[in-house]
Amino acid sequence: MPISVTTTEVRDLLNRPRGLNENTISEYITVRTHEVNKVARDGDYVATTSAEVGDDLKNNAVKMLVCVDCLIVLIDTV
Repeated sequence: MPISVTTTEVRDLLNRPRGLNENTISEYITVRTHEVNKVARDGDYVATTSAEVGDDLKNNAVKMLVCVDCLIVLIDTV
């Protein structure tokens, strides 16, 4: 199962903030998905020898990173 984080999930995690554009969330999801996949492929970085990083862990990492990015955007606009 590939990484499948939606803008609705991110909005729910952030308690549906006002003033946050859907396109901004989608762009952050795209950027962070590529970063998480790149890091997950590097076995030395995640200290695994034969085990592969699971999709659930990748999804959670993308959600967390996107939420942080969105919070920074919200704070900067205030």
